[in-house]
Amino acid sequence: LLVFASIFWRYTLNEPIEWAEEVARALMVTIIFAGAATSMGRGGHIGVDLFLGRLPTRVRQYVAHASRWVLLAVSCGLMLSSFDLVTASLVQTTSTGLPQVIYVVPVAFGAVVMTFVALEHALQAEAKTVLVSLAGVVLVALIGVLVLKTVPEGTSGPGILMFACFFLGILAGVPIAFTLSISAMSFFLASPFLPFVFFSQQVAAGVDHFVLLSIPFF
Repeated sequence: LLVFASIFWRYTLNEPIEWAEEVARALMVTIIFAGAATSMGRGGHIGVDLFLGRLPTRVRQYVAHASRWVLLAVSCGLMLSSFDLVTASLVQTTSTGLPQVIYVVPVAFGAVVMTFVALEHALQAEAKTVLVSLAGVVLVALIGVLVLKTVPEGTSGPGILMFACFFLGILAGVPIAFTLSISAMSFFLASPFLPFVFFSQQVAAGVDHFVLLSIPFF
């Protein structure tokens, strides 16, 4: 309705609604993160299980459950980063004078919902599976930190960590969207030159495009 009204006002009445595109983009961000949270609740995110299926059955259940902890880690990281972004956006405005926070609040809200959903899913298994998979994820994270500290300065340690997270995520069957997210999040956490708020900022910027409205319209 908003986009249709904007087109009508622009081409029929020759009086464009200046703020319509910005509000439509904010609604697009809201749709995407509400959809991400809903899809997580239904287990609808797509992953690659080609390599996971080759593992022994006993090992496979732990690796598959470990991906739930990865989803929780990404959701928590996005939630914390988006809270900082909301604080920074409170004093900023768009080109038409609207508060910049309209693009950020949907990200924070979606991240909060995803965090609770991911935690619920992570705890939905036998105690042994939950604990062993959690221990495995923590162990891998500690190994990554130790390797990062041993990499000489001047080399791209954060970049190496990012690619390692990507390949491990694909091999473990982590949903593709969260494999990309954990890779980016590890890069921002490991890089001393980039504040962590950039993580949620880049996530929001990746979907904040007016042309993407063609997807739900189609």
